[in-house]
Amino acid sequence: MADLFSSFGVATYLSIFFGAPRRIGGLPTSDPLDPAVRQWRADIATDIYRTIPQFGGFLVKADSEGEPGPYQYGRTHADGANMLAEALAPYGGTVIWRAFVYNSKQDWRDRTTDRAKATSSIAGIAVGFMLDKVGFQSSAEAQTASVQMAIANILLFGVCSLSLVALVIALRFALNKKTHKVLIDEVQRLCEGGDPESVKPEVRRTVESLTGVAYNKLHKFIPEDQVQQDFEDATHADANSSSASKPQQFFSDPDMVTA
Repeated sequence: MADLFSSFGVATYLSIFFGAPRRIGGLPTSDPLDPAVRQWRADIATDIYRTIPQFGGFLVKADSEGEPGPYQYGRTHADGANMLAEALAPYGGTVIWRAFVYNSKQDWRDRTTDRAKATSSIAGIAVGFMLDKVGFQSSAEAQTASVQMAIANILLFGVCSLSLVALVIALRFALNKKTHKVLIDEVQRLCEGGDPESVKPEVRRTVESLTGVAYNKLHKFIPEDQVQQDFEDATHADANSSSASKPQQFFSDPDMVTA
């Protein structure tokens, strides 16, 4: 599958189970700061790159919807991401750590809270504030004409305004029909034997903007012999490194980590 995807300029990634060292690795823990766990992850990465030199990296969903993660061991998401990044770093792999953007003060482990409910609550508070300003009386059998007009305006103009805001935001997205066509055309050009060095500057910028990866680091664009050489060099360097060396810190934000 990796060879097939690579022919279209697509790198293969694996969605991994954070608790794998304990579940299938025979270790007593999956603590990201445990030396045995870090070594187990590094060995797995080496095995993968030996088979798939153009391997992209790992996708991780941890401490969410019942999945185990670093918080289970009193560690931060940065600790978990650093462990995986350390294993992939010798081969240029990427860690995609799934994170959710919401109120940073909300404890997402508290199952009595819910992000969707929080959004609804905020909307309710805002509407309630506006109704209070126009004289809305919840105990009244009928509201005055001014209150009725205010409710109508909220429903009409409020919804329209939010829709307009959403449209403006969507138009600012990096991915649109134009940039998508640029990316597809460039992939097609390279698949047909085009020279990566002859890429136009604007195409390079678009490709890097959409992929988040430097153009010359995209796996499809690196010659296979260079990929294999990078793998051999990394394996050799790893074999000569001390197992007692201090773990590298690739990520430092304990609340949200994306890479």
